[in-house]
This record gives sequence, structure tokens and C-alpha cells, in this order.
Amino acid sequence: MYKRVTQKISFIVMVFFCSLVFAKVSFIAVEVEGRGLSYGEAVADALTQAVSQVNGVDLKAKVNQSQFASIKDSNGIEDSQFEERLSHQVETLTKGQIKDFTILDKFESTDGAWEVRLNVRVPKYKASKQSNRLRIAVMPLRIDGSTNAIAFEGQLNERLVSQLTKTRKFAVLDRDYQKSQSVELDSISAKTHSIDELSRVGNKLSADYMIAGVVNRVIMNSRNIISKTSGKKFPMTDYSTSLSYRIIDIATGQVKYADTYRVSFSMSGETDDFGPLVDKVSSSIVTTIMNVIYPLMIESMKGELVFLGQGGGLVQKGAKYKIIQLGDNLNDSYTGETLGRMETEVGILEIIDVQSRFSQGRILESSIDLKEKFIKRGFILRPIALKKGSTLTTIKKIDRQSEKDFETFDDDNNTQW
Repeated sequence: MYKRVTQKISFIVMVFFCSLVFAKVSFIAVEVEGRGLSYGEAVADALTQAVSQVNGVDLKAKVNQSQFASIKDSNGIEDSQFEERLSHQVETLTKGQIKDFTILDKFESTDGAWEVRLNVRVPKYKASKQSNRLRIAVMPLRIDGSTNAIAFEGQLNERLVSQLTKTRKFAVLDRDYQKSQSVELDSISAKTHSIDELSRVGNKLSADYMIAGVVNRVIMNSRNIISKTSGKKFPMTDYSTSLSYRIIDIATGQVKYADTYRVSFSMSGETDDFGPLVDKVSSSIVTTIMNVIYPLMIESMKGELVFLGQGGGLVQKGAKYKIIQLGDNLNDSYTGETLGRMETEVGILEIIDVQSRFSQGRILESSIDLKEKFIKRGFILRPIALKKGSTLTTIKKIDRQSEKDFETFDDDNNTQW
């Protein structure tokens, strides 16, 4: 019996496309007016308003308007060359926040101030549609510092990010490679990149919610079972973990959901990989989160077939679910808060096909005519709980045996030390 150290090599692949499918830079044309003591200051005032209208950014904070005031032709007389020179310098003077502009009108008022009317093209970074989803960040879980916990936490964090992303219900924000992102954004800000690329800077999203937690225990133990009849050794690997996690509202700090997850199981074979334990824990946590926030919903029906708005690894072919009809909202009498919609079980469904974005199910039984009663957002699915005498009984037996083995494992380690 022994503990193993798992080493991991992480790498990042950053790919930038000339024509991005998910996010791109577009140019918005706006017509604005500006006023200033000099012609250049009037232009600067108009450009400031243009950027504020498109991107909500105050150009004054990033550009010294005296730079515009100092732009003059050699004779102090306005001419077409002056406007051309000013247009050519605007990208540099505005640090890429203005692509170009056209002067529509200009005149010097009786009080000596200048007024201008411009048509300005402002680069605007258009984020992908996915950024409109509920934004969530998976924070590194707290650990007890043991070698097992460190290796397990790293793999679990990555798997949670991967599975939450595959649900296509959340905009999952990275919290592991922020330093590398900052280096790349600093590179974009340098003069070596196209000025159009600068519109990408300053668009990082903030999370609506974060997942945080604590890994209380992680044990992986290899052992041999000796056959009483043949005397042969059969390798086994025991896994056990206990962790707690919560979903926190970033803006208020309110805990929106919290749970504790414990599991112990055994597998045949000898391994130094936490993969089976990571798979089980991450799938359970993400499934729980989905059932709380985005339960499986029937999106459409065709005969006895139903189409669900969820696919990927969280939906398994052959799995059975209770069909739930949603009713009126239910309110808490004390707080007045909405507890959710009333739920009525009306049937059983089996998953028959799973795609990356959706899945199909077949109705096995139903107490109502679903085709007649079906409405959008009117029916969801809930997992069917394991019954006594099923796989749960076997898991409990393994749990009890594993706990005894883990206690022996801990005692042996203590004796050695």
C-alpha cells in the first residue's frame, strides 16, 4: 500500500483568427459636434464624444487634448492638407480608439471659439453571444496541503471548467491563466500590433457567480485481494473524498447554493490516476448545479419523441428521467420570495440519443396527453433516484469495505511514522 504523486504538465494554446467567428471588431460611424478654444481642441472634444457614445469610455482620460491643440499648419491658416494630416495622426493620438473621421462642418464663432461637426468611425469590440449567458468562474478549491489533495484539486478544477463549458448554458470565465492573458493583452497594446486590435483591450468580463469550496479529504489506496481458493492476487484501487462547495453571488457575496459531497468506491486494477474519482465528483457537482439552475427542459416534441436542450457528457444514453409539468409560482409566506414553480410528475422518459448540443428521449409512460398539453418552458426532467436493492446497495457495501481499508491504510502510515 502506498501513496502516489501525480505530476501534471499544463499548457495553453492561444489562437487568434483574422476573421473571428465568435467575436470580432466592427466600426461604428457616429456624427458628433465639438467645441474648443482652438480648432484642434474642438476636434478633440468631438472625438471624445464619439468614443463615449460607442464604447462608453472617456477619451480625455487617455489622450491629452493639448496634443490636438498643438496641431497646426505651418502658416497658421487652415487648408485641406491640415485636415489630412490631422486625420492621419488621429489613430496614434487617440491610441487606437478612433479609426478615422471626416469633417462635415467647421467655423469660428464670434467669441473666438471653434465649433466642428464630424463623422467619426470608432472601433468596437463585439463580444460573442456566449458572453450574454450567466457568467461563472471556478475558483481553485482550498486543500489541506497533502500531495493527494493537491493533485486531485488541480484535475478537478480543470474538469469542472470543461464540463460547465460543455453544458453551453454558462459563460465560464478563466481564473487559472490570468497572468498569461495579461501578457498577451499587453502585447496587443504595444505598437507592434495593428491599431484596430486595441479595441480588444479592456473587454474582460466579470463573473456573476463563482464556485468555491474546500477539499476535506482525498484518499487513493492500492491493495490486493487474495483469492481463498487459488491464492491469486487481484489488484484493487480504493477512492474516497469529501468536499464542500458553494455558489456565491459576486456582487453581494450571498451564498446562492451550498452542498457537501462525499463518495467512496473501489475499482479493479492498480492505478496512480485520480481520473475515475475526478470524473465521478465533477459529473455529480455539475449535474447538481444544472438541476438547480438549468434543469433539463423539453424543447420540442415529435410523436413519442422529445427533444431536450442539453447534450454532451452530462446526458447519458439509456438514462431515465421523471417528466415534470411546471405549474404556478410558489411563494414563501414569510419572506415573499418565489420558491419556484409547482411541479407535478406526469411520466417517465428514456434518453435514446445524445448529441453535443441536444439529446432525444422516448416517452415510456405518461399520465397525460403530452402532445396536447405541451407548451414551451412547461416541462422539465428530474433524475430518477436509485431504489433499494439496486446499484446503490452495491455502492454502500463497497463504501463500508473501503472505509475499513482506509482506516487500516491510515493506521499503517501512522505506525511507519
